[in-house]
Amino acid sequence: MAITAFKRPEYLTEVLTSLKETSPSDFTLFIGAEPVSADVIKICKSIDFLPTILTINSKVLGVRENPFQTMKRAFDAGFDLVWQLEDDVVLSPDAAALVDAFAKFDRRDEYLCLNLYNPSSWGDEETVYASKGFNALSLAITRSQWDKFFIPNYHSDKRGWDWSMIGLLQRTHLTNLTPALSRSHHIGRAGGTHYRPDQHDHMYVNNPWKQDKSISEFKFKP
Repeated sequence: MAITAFKRPEYLTEVLTSLKETSPSDFTLFIGAEPVSADVIKICKSIDFLPTILTINSKVLGVRENPFQTMKRAFDAGFDLVWQLEDDVVLSPDAAALVDAFAKFDRRDEYLCLNLYNPSSWGDEETVYASKGFNALSLAITRSQWDKFFIPNYHSDKRGWDWSMIGLLQRTHLTNLTPALSRSHHIGRAGGTHYRPDQHDHMYVNNPWKQDKSISEFKFKP
């Protein structure tokens, strides 16, 4: 797993609690922490439910470069799949089960990645389908996808790396794998780089996501 952390310890605590409740197995947690909050760094150093490799950046890398460098460290360490998360994105209880199912899906490398957030989320808990949409609110990326799609395109749009991936999807045949019912949710209402509270409420408050603790049997429908 690759998690970026900045300056909002209250959100990071909630994110880590949700991650622990997914019962992730066989993951190592790579954290890229910006050097601005002693409270955030203290939280990162206290994680005890997963093996954790903490990097405190020498300077603030920002919302584009910190995720890139953190994911790169995980791939460079030899892992074949990286689950990317940010410090204001909470997870459904079966999110790790979805990532495990994606890892075992034999056609996974035909897609850009697994996108755990769906901005048009609806009530079908089992379906994972092909979509042209993209949102960077929790992704699972294989080494093949990283090398083939992310490395060449990540920095291609000055507006942000999510725009880079959106552009790639728009100009190619590629699609994402996306759960019909979101397995992640954005809680960063205040203090973030890109959202004001009113914008956040408009985009996220009413978008449904799975919150009960049942485990779904996922059905991939490319």
